[in-house]
Amino acid sequence: IVVFLCDTHDATFFKESAIYRLFKRRKMKTMPRFYYFDATDPDEIRMVLAAVVRDYPGCVFDFSGGSDLVLLLAGVGFAKGAMPGYYIDMAGGRLIDLRGCAGLAEAFRMPVFSAEDIFVMTGATIQGHGHFPQQEMDDGHEWDVLTVFEMVAESPRAWGSFVAWLQAFCAAGPAKALELEGPRLVRAGESPLHANTSLLRRLHAAGMLESLEIGHGQVRLRFKSLWHRKCLLIEGIWLELFCYVAARRSGFFDDVRTSIVVDWDGVEGGNDNTKNEVDVFLLRGITPVFVSCKMSVPTALAMSEIKLLSVRFGGGMSRAVLLTAAALGDEHKAMKARAAELGITFLDRSACTLEQLGKALGAIAEGHRK
Repeated sequence: IVVFLCDTHDATFFKESAIYRLFKRRKMKTMPRFYYFDATDPDEIRMVLAAVVRDYPGCVFDFSGGSDLVLLLAGVGFAKGAMPGYYIDMAGGRLIDLRGCAGLAEAFRMPVFSAEDIFVMTGATIQGHGHFPQQEMDDGHEWDVLTVFEMVAESPRAWGSFVAWLQAFCAAGPAKALELEGPRLVRAGESPLHANTSLLRRLHAAGMLESLEIGHGQVRLRFKSLWHRKCLLIEGIWLELFCYVAARRSGFFDDVRTSIVVDWDGVEGGNDNTKNEVDVFLLRGITPVFVSCKMSVPTALAMSEIKLLSVRFGGGMSRAVLLTAAALGDEHKAMKARAAELGITFLDRSACTLEQLGKALGAIAEGHRK
């Protein structure tokens, strides 16, 4: 039995539901109990502490969390009585025996969570993926990601123009056709878009396109698969996928996800639920890392959004990261300073190599634990 002491000012029962769902998900036989009181009233705090000790004789008190006043008064009672107690050092990953918990300290191990656990704990659920099911990513696809991202990183602007042309080129044909033929010069609104024949030939040589014929005014091509067609039509997806591959290959994280759709209230089937997409989600122990990927210089809105998601779903241990394919120089000092104030780490184009990005993301997660 775990007794949770809850402030009546936060009596939405939101946390109760989240705790029940977490225990059920992890197939724990633990039963939660909830005591509500005014966490700003010393008399109420003393009464509820006495009630818990009376209702559950032999209980062990966890001093790891809670408001300062509750911990202070619990500590006073703890000092006077003989109740066992402990404190969990989150950063060090150890249980500290305060009294009567030496056996627990020896046996203690920090839990290993999954992405689903983290979101369930905050009352949310993962409801699919924004681009494609993650199980579609295999070693072959990872190699394709590294190959294409090399082209993207060489010139993000040229890549953006190429994707705009490819979108217009494909829009003239069937939605899921792998083989298409059309003009080298297409129009998107009033703007003429020219085929980047150099990129087309490189994609063909790399196997992203199974066949390619470029004439004087026409292009005929065949995509390797529907997965490749879909990804090649989304400008920013390759930065997300590159971040995902770098984090996976670093071997540092317990869980790595990309493009997950999160339902805030965790109620499946609702029509008006608040949902957000997280570009890349990483988990090291109990430290979640939320990564937003932007091809261009991030906006103030992008900073606010990733900070909101990290706090809402990751809690006090979470980290927020903005990864951009742009180069951030001295002209972006004010933006970097604002990000630092918000607790957001910027990673720019200089970090976009497989080894450097994996190490940087690992250092962000580990640095928060120290």
